[in-house]
Amino acid sequence: MADKTYILECNGGKQRKVTVPEDWKVTFGPLIPGQQGAGTLALRFYEGKEKQRAIFTDVRTFRDADIPVLEKITKTQSKRHTKNTPDGAKDFIVEARVTEWRDADNPEEHTPSDEFLALPDDTETPF
Repeated sequence: MADKTYILECNGGKQRKVTVPEDWKVTFGPLIPGQQGAGTLALRFYEGKEKQRAIFTDVRTFRDADIPVLEKITKTQSKRHTKNTPDGAKDFIVEARVTEWRDADNPEEHTPSDEFLALPDDTETPF
């Protein structure tokens, strides 16, 4: 029998991974069945159709770990430059921004390269 792993996003920003047999039933809904509205939600795991094996009440969202999720990340760097003009010194802000998608389950696997964020130092003219 193969296993299935679920990633749970819990209250307070915690994440958990739960691995159960693939044929277990999973439900997500009100803690008290039939209750509607803003009551406590529960993630339940059942062996077969009726034998409840686990219940989690601090879960906000969950997903099958086999579903890839990418998240958009943006790195920004800015520098202030002063340039002398005929009207006096003027301040300019130069900004570099890199946006990429990364695997939400392996954020260290790929991060934007800082080489694209290289801004000129104070002695160089940015434009």
